[in-house]
Amino acid sequence: MKKQVDLCVIGGAGAGLSCAVRAAELGVKNILVLEKMKNPGGCTRVASGIFGMNSPAHERAGITVDEDKAFIKAMNVAHWNVNSRLVRNWYRKSGQIIGWLEEKGLKFMPLHARPGQDPEDVTYHTTAM
Repeated sequence: MKKQVDLCVIGGAGAGLSCAVRAAELGVKNILVLEKMKNPGGCTRVASGIFGMNSPAHERAGITVDEDKAFIKAMNVAHWNVNSRLVRNWYRKSGQIIGWLEEKGLKFMPLHARPGQDPEDVTYHTTAM
């Protein structure tokens, strides 16, 4: 069977479904999401949170993450064997994604830094139940 679409998203988990929703927001009309599993969600179904830096949740908690310091820390962990431009872009936009998800109604637990904890280590946003 052939089907004409404007956008075909492969995978109905968090990233794929977010892609489809954002495309629709931008005016794409004919979107097809393909998922090989019986139910959508993939690994997102078992994830308890999402990475994000300098998100609205950070702002509410009074936490500012030094993106350069966090970037260098991550790149050192990866021994600089990953695409640094992609990592940098991901880090810069991750907080905006958290905000976008909150606009859609997703709720996250408040962020808290432990005494002495680097703000760069407070980047995991746990979803509220």
